[in-house]
Amino acid sequence: MRSAITASTRARSAASAASASRKAACGIIASSAPCSQALIVAAAMPKPADNYVSFLEAKLATEIGPHEAQEEVDAGRAVILDVRSPDSRAKVAIPNSLHIPRKELPTRLKELPNDKIIVPYCSDIGCQSSLKATIELRKNGFDARHMVGGVRFWQEKGYPTFAPGAKPNVVLAKK
Repeated sequence: MRSAITASTRARSAASAASASRKAACGIIASSAPCSQALIVAAAMPKPADNYVSFLEAKLATEIGPHEAQEEVDAGRAVILDVRSPDSRAKVAIPNSLHIPRKELPTRLKELPNDKIIVPYCSDIGCQSSLKATIELRKNGFDARHMVGGVRFWQEKGYPTFAPGAKPNVVLAKK
């Protein structure tokens, strides 16, 4: 009789272990429900927040396009900051923009207004200088939003530019 009880106990233990193994494979830690029922319950549960959506929302909060940048400047709420090299600025620039090369920015922050949105820009969508400048500015308490697409996108949207190295205040026509 004792061997029958022991065999029965072993069989129940083996079945319990197999059930636990199936539940673990389904991602269930402790449940008396079969795996298939637990999956139905899990599918009905709300999904956790998508971290990528949060990332994109934060990204959009620190970006600005040419149209919105011009509106903010016209309303007196923003200044545009060229963070490119002096050589790049000499070829083409946005009128009335300030110029502080990105590498000089940490030592020249006091030159910027702290009561306006700072809109750094660089050459084009492949340039990361305006994004790096925006990070630096935000770390130092400025409301900064980098201009997507840089001066090239600004020109493509029909906004004026000039070539400071050629002749001051010469406005370049839209191509």
